[in-house]
Amino acid sequence: MKHKLIGELLVQKKIINDTQLKRALQYKTTTGYRLGHCLIKLGYINEKDLMRVLSQQLGTECRELKEVEVHPQLIENVTEEFCRKNSCIPVKLHGHKLSVAMTDPFDVSIVDDLRLLTGKEISAVLGLESGILQLIDRYFSRHTAGHEEKEKTRVKSDIISNVNEIIFEAIEKRASDIHIENYGEKALLRYRIDGYLYEQREIAAKDLAATISRIKIMSDLNIAEKRLPQDGRIVIQDKNYNVDIRVSIIPGIYGENVVLRLLDKGKFIPDLDNIGLEGKGLSLLKKLITRPYGLILVSGPTGSGKTTTLYSIIQRINSKDKKVLTIEDPVEYKLDNVLQVEVKPGIGLDFSRGLRSFLRHDPDIIMVGEIRDYETAEIAIRASLTGHLVLSTVHTNNASSAVTRLLDMKVEPFLVASTTVLVMSQRLVRTLCDKCKVPEDKKSAGYRPKGCKECGQTGFKGRTGIFELMEITPGIRKAVTANKTAEEINDIAVKQGMISMYESGMEKVKQGLTTVDEVRRVI
Repeated sequence: MKHKLIGELLVQKKIINDTQLKRALQYKTTTGYRLGHCLIKLGYINEKDLMRVLSQQLGTECRELKEVEVHPQLIENVTEEFCRKNSCIPVKLHGHKLSVAMTDPFDVSIVDDLRLLTGKEISAVLGLESGILQLIDRYFSRHTAGHEEKEKTRVKSDIISNVNEIIFEAIEKRASDIHIENYGEKALLRYRIDGYLYEQREIAAKDLAATISRIKIMSDLNIAEKRLPQDGRIVIQDKNYNVDIRVSIIPGIYGENVVLRLLDKGKFIPDLDNIGLEGKGLSLLKKLITRPYGLILVSGPTGSGKTTTLYSIIQRINSKDKKVLTIEDPVEYKLDNVLQVEVKPGIGLDFSRGLRSFLRHDPDIIMVGEIRDYETAEIAIRASLTGHLVLSTVHTNNASSAVTRLLDMKVEPFLVASTTVLVMSQRLVRTLCDKCKVPEDKKSAGYRPKGCKECGQTGFKGRTGIFELMEITPGIRKAVTANKTAEEINDIAVKQGMISMYESGMEKVKQGLTTVDEVRRVI
């Protein structure tokens, strides 16, 4: 037992798991902190649990050190910086043997350094880190010249490490968003994983302002401005990560709140066969995207995977003999052999202006990130009338509402009817973790979530799409021209064989991919 590393022991005793140990070791490499300190910092273990395992490993009692008196002579040959960095302090001298309280008595390098610094034989004594720090505070002068500046540097270094850890932890947990929420007496850190928000931990009130300032510095925002919303961007690019982070800061009644949207540039765009669309729906989509012109719309709320679906379509139909242009807000993934433009409202480059310029650029296929207004809709429809295949998104709840949304923008009904070839509406449902899902009872079909370390105890891992596809048939074209309601258009589509999104979701339930509750939640 004495020869086992502390990390191995903690895993063996099931106080932490392998994933937590791996993450703590990465954090140790990044920050230079000791492993025990990293585990505590990440919230995986508390100080007393750590010391309990260490004391068992050593076969000795862990001392709290509250009543220990340290003679000034004992600390003459060691510096405060050394003791703080290594969480140690000399506490007693017996002849030529110096007893030193340490949080990690197995750290041979520290023991060797102490031997060289003091010229004494070192006897390591296990002590609580809090007790060691109290002794350092008590017996080293904290008011020597330059100390305040050193303290500021130390605090700054801690904040930098904390913000880095928040970002890298979110990336490893496959989070799409990081939320830092200010509630006055406390601040919460939450990650959105597979479309669902999970609370991670609290951020100390004393660290919140510095944490937000650090994020502002990283995203080139004004750290003095705390009354107005601000938007920025952070790019993380190294051998392990290629992530574009969109930063949004808004003022609340208790102070500033932050959301970081993580766009993993290294993530692969799924093939059209792997987005969750199956059977007749997939065959219909593959057929209609080969048309030389027309308007194809994808509808759904924010975060429902619309842009990813458009990317998958472009990836499928793009070829060397075609010119493909996209205008997006923002450009989420880079596409090979595709000219991509990002809107810049600050200089007047919006969807309509970019789309208008596209028509003079001899394209075959045009993707517009979103149709938001009459001008964009009118230009998109004109482009589809003049021999271009136009792909875009609208924010509506179902396929039939996407058509009437264009009518609400005052686009002429006959133009919508004559140019639109397909509207597909979609949602993303969480998929059950294959490692831990369990069958429902005999009366019910499908599976239910359980939770394991593979899925972070959520029972779900990853997402897939559920869809409804409405082909603009002559019957629907006639209804659109007659300015029928979304409900009336939907009824016609269903009679003509359209599979509803609920039916698409229930098929996923039968396949054991998701649950009824999950389908109902997103619909």
